Amino acid sequence: MRRSLLAFALSVPLLATACAPVAPVATPPLGPAEVEHVGALIEAEDRRGDPAAAIAAGLEHPHPAVRRQAALGAGRLMAAEHAPVLVGLLSDPDTTVAATAAFALGRLGETTVVESLAASLDPRTVSERPTVAKESVSALARLGTESGRIATIALLRESAGRRAAESEVAKAALLALWRFDQPVDPSDVRRWLNHRDAEIRWRAAYALARRPNPAATADLLQAVDDAEPLVRFLALRGLTAALADSAGISRQESRGAVIDALDDDDPRVRVQAARTLGSYGAEGAAPLALAAADPEPHVVIAVAEGLGRAGSPEAERALIDLLDHGELQVRMTAFESLVATYPRQARERAAAFAGSDDWRERAAVARTLAVFDGQTGGSRQQSEALLRDRDPRVVAAAVSSIAEVPATADRWVHRQLLAATGSGDAAVRAAAFTGLGRIGGPELLPVLLDGFAAALDDPHPRAALAALDALHALETGGTPVLRSLLRRVPTVDEPLVRQRAVAHFGSPARRTWGDAFPTAPPRPPEAYRALARDYLATGAAGDVRAHIETERGTISLTLFAAEAPLTVENFIRLAEAGYFDGQEWPRVVPAFVVQGGDPRGDTSGGPGYAIRDEINRHRYDRGTLGMALSGPDTGGSQFFITHAPQPHLDGDYTVFGRVDAGMEVVDRVTVGERIHRVVIERE
Repeated sequence: MRRSLLAFALSVPLLATACAPVAPVATPPLGPAEVEHVGALIEAEDRRGDPAAAIAAGLEHPHPAVRRQAALGAGRLMAAEHAPVLVGLLSDPDTTVAATAAFALGRLGETTVVESLAASLDPRTVSERPTVAKESVSALARLGTESGRIATIALLRESAGRRAAESEVAKAALLALWRFDQPVDPSDVRRWLNHRDAEIRWRAAYALARRPNPAATADLLQAVDDAEPLVRFLALRGLTAALADSAGISRQESRGAVIDALDDDDPRVRVQAARTLGSYGAEGAAPLALAAADPEPHVVIAVAEGLGRAGSPEAERALIDLLDHGELQVRMTAFESLVATYPRQARERAAAFAGSDDWRERAAVARTLAVFDGQTGGSRQQSEALLRDRDPRVVAAAVSSIAEVPATADRWVHRQLLAATGSGDAAVRAAAFTGLGRIGGPELLPVLLDGFAAALDDPHPRAALAALDALHALETGGTPVLRSLLRRVPTVDEPLVRQRAVAHFGSPARRTWGDAFPTAPPRPPEAYRALARDYLATGAAGDVRAHIETERGTISLTLFAAEAPLTVENFIRLAEAGYFDGQEWPRVVPAFVVQGGDPRGDTSGGPGYAIRDEINRHRYDRGTLGMALSGPDTGGSQFFITHAPQPHLDGDYTVFGRVDAGMEVVDRVTVGERIHRVVIERE
């Protein structure tokens, strides 16, 4: 009879650690038969169906590359029926296969595999196969069980002071802790804050700051003086006023540490210091106002955010001064902060923004209409002007904003939303449908049915999805919808719409429109075999690079074609067609990400189609290239690059590259700056 996981976790210290190293297993090249099988697996994944036979055969294939691809497919498709075979692959002689099996098990949502994953944290596996142990501890965190948490903590307690392999696994365990429901106990992490390896120290700081625990405040105060900037950056996240108060630490001490960080040599540290200082309210206003003179735009953007939380006359004056800053994103952030804290004063300055030649500044005003209408009692003349703006991106922002107004008794809002359902712009219609769904009432049923039917002809399903959500809201509110919906629209081709319909309306929608998946593969079978041959054959990965030429310089990246072949191929095709040429960066969050690839420039644009996710084992470290999403399998052309590690994105967004050179460009890009072109380099 197998021991319980708790018994296993407590017995870890008793197991021997001295083991002979395992010789690496050489991976043979892919032959024609293996290329055929891997290509079939990629095709099966792309259909988003249930390729049970292909995966089952692949998991038992003699070639490790085929077993790896099958394991990855089982995890991506969350095919739980393959869990027993994946558990067996945890001991595969090829560590890449075993590690991929652990990764896949974490995505299945099956807690029955927890004990098997925990067994991979035994000292022998940690010492000889650390890659497998790292993926196992990450998988335990995704499953989130109490027994998995106990095993993870046991690993941390017993790994301290051990050799390099144990430290590598401890790095994964530190990043895993925040996924468990219980607050992190600082005593389990404290020792790692003093480790000689800076990477371990920043992961320990992340563990303490990501899921705030007042008991960790003193440790974070110590870490904010660390020699490694990333440790200081992450420690500052946990030094908020509320946590200091809860920990019984004087605000003067904690605030002083944050204020000192405003002079840090690293801009990311100064960005986080500005954000954290905003939590101290008026006590942080004076140093934030001084920091508004920082030479780095990203820091000033964060200062404007912090001033919006400070709530004092000094903060108000500093924000008004920033409305004339030379950087567009600084001005927009300052305006939005002023609106949030001083709406009447912001309204006095709104006219200048509303009359700007730059659509982004007009959109900044449009996004605040709900606040102005709800709090200032002013005329709606300016609102109506923005709702009729010449740029649909401004109109979409205005409609989204008024949709937030409590509109059940507001006929003006009702009329504006109804008018917006006839827009030629899908983003405007989507915002209008969302607002009407909040209003509710049987009289809206014909409008939403017509809007849904018309939106199915759009290149992208955003408006159709919004209309479907609104129809579901009507049904929830007591208006019979389903019979009229299925009669009005007897067939739906778009799988994402069918998927949403089944989620909202259940089996009647499935019977009429069919399951969302599988879909017809968007390319011929040979195209998938070509991807396997070109990108997954031994030696082929890492041979594709991209160079994003921008106003500030060039960002060079290696593309992970072996791990995300469809995503990389899509990016290459768009780049070589000139799709990205001349586009602006629509979103920049300092010390988080820069986002590009949107032809509209407001983060709502795309190529008119969606590609499937290719979640893989790559982590979101600094300089990671990821696919932006609005839900599962909704990627298209929008991508992002991280300024700093973002472990909370791991396993949820496709990683398809990493910056090799030009991070100084990424660190300075702001909203509205242009991408000149993207050049693809193939070796």
